[in-house]
Amino acid sequence: MIDETVKRKLQRMRRFFCEPGRGKLLVQLCVPGQDLCDAQLLPEHLEGGWQPYLERRAEQFAAFVEGRAWLDDDWLPVLHPWYGAAELAAYLPARVEFGAGTCWTIPSLPSAREFAPPLIDAASALLRNHLEVLAFVRSLAEGRFLVGLRGTYSPLEVASALVGSNLLYDLVDSAEALEGLLSAAVEAAAWHTQRQLEATGLYDGGTVNGYLKLWFPGKCAVHVIEDFACLISTEMFQRFGAPADAQLFARFDGGQVHTHNLGWHQLRAFARIPGILMVEIAEDPNVQPTVERLPELFEAVGEVPVFLTLSADQFRTSVPQLALGNAVVRVAEPLSRREALELLSLARERWRA
Repeated sequence: MIDETVKRKLQRMRRFFCEPGRGKLLVQLCVPGQDLCDAQLLPEHLEGGWQPYLERRAEQFAAFVEGRAWLDDDWLPVLHPWYGAAELAAYLPARVEFGAGTCWTIPSLPSAREFAPPLIDAASALLRNHLEVLAFVRSLAEGRFLVGLRGTYSPLEVASALVGSNLLYDLVDSAEALEGLLSAAVEAAAWHTQRQLEATGLYDGGTVNGYLKLWFPGKCAVHVIEDFACLISTEMFQRFGAPADAQLFARFDGGQVHTHNLGWHQLRAFARIPGILMVEIAEDPNVQPTVERLPELFEAVGEVPVFLTLSADQFRTSVPQLALGNAVVRVAEPLSRREALELLSLARERWRA
């Protein structure tokens, strides 16, 4: 069951993704208490005990969503449980290390030349827990909120997780072995995405990205991580990364990529991957902010939508330039009711779905 407020949001998102042309704009606004949407799990939850925590969080979040109904922006009420980055490749036969607020995989191969199947460890405790948690949150929703996919590593990111920085050598010295690893990684990422889709289900025929709080039309690979791509040349990415992404997206109704503005040089290549639905650009320190380069951004990506995170002031001043392309903007700072309604009005004046 989906309430009328969420139905309106999904209708706007359907128009955003399915109608041709530029100048489309969605906005996600933040109000106090909105961080209840992210339910961070702890290492000890791998051993159990996460059900009572998520039950409490679900009740708290449902109450928050009910009280937020006055704000008809483009933020979906998604309860998003997570451990950290290692979940994005929870199926890998690799050791997972936990730190403050996240987790990551420890590279286990000195080179792609050492790779031997299988790539999927279906008995992984993190994978099993990850899928059980998603299904459990779905059972708690009862129409009060949604649950979305956590996402997955791109094939190139899988290779990076297994080989580490030595992958930079493999790009030059072990191309054939790397291509074999990437082929296996395509299948593994598709398998992982399908398992998540089975746990969360579709909403109105589309896929919800739990991290972006956004709906995509069809059965999609979302939050596909392309961080390693920021460190290599466009030529290397077009040879190894882009073809593997295209193969992954072809197994679904398209895919959405997460990257960073450190990888600005890859944006044109991302936008030309067959099946690309959106590029999310996270901001890095010591790199020129994306908001200062909007004309250049939209020249690079064309009509492919982008997901940006801006401050309230940045959003106010950039609305005219956002019309050069298609964008979903998240204003992450908590806003007063007056400020939220003001920014929503600016967005709707620019594009009213």
